[in-house]
Amino acid sequence: MTRTLVAYASKHGSTEEVAVFALGPLTLEVDQVAGSRKQLENALTHLGVYPQFVTVFGGVVDPEKLHFPFNRMPQVDARDSQEIRRWAGEVAVHFADHADPAPIAH
Repeated sequence: MTRTLVAYASKHGSTEEVAVFALGPLTLEVDQVAGSRKQLENALTHLGVYPQFVTVFGGVVDPEKLHFPFNRMPQVDARDSQEIRRWAGEVAVHFADHADPAPIAH
C-alpha cells in the first residue's frame, strides 16, 4: 500500500468513494491474479477502505531498475493495456455520473 492511500484511509475511512488497483502478478494465470487480489483486499480491509472498484492488473519486472537480488529476475510485463483502459473507462463513467456538481462561483 502506498503512503498516500494509508493517509487517505486515516482521514476519510470508508466515507468517500474510491477506486483502487494494484499491479502484482507476473503472469495472468487465474491463481496468480486471485492471490494478488486476496492480498490487496486483506490490506484494504485492514485499513478500513472499501472501494467501489477494485482490480488487479499484471505486474512488471524491469531488472535494470532493481537492486540485488531482484535485478537477477527475468524481465516481465504482464500488463494488459486494453483491460487497463476498459477498467479506467468504467471507473471514469461511474465517478462522472456520481459527481456532485461544482458550486457556481458568482
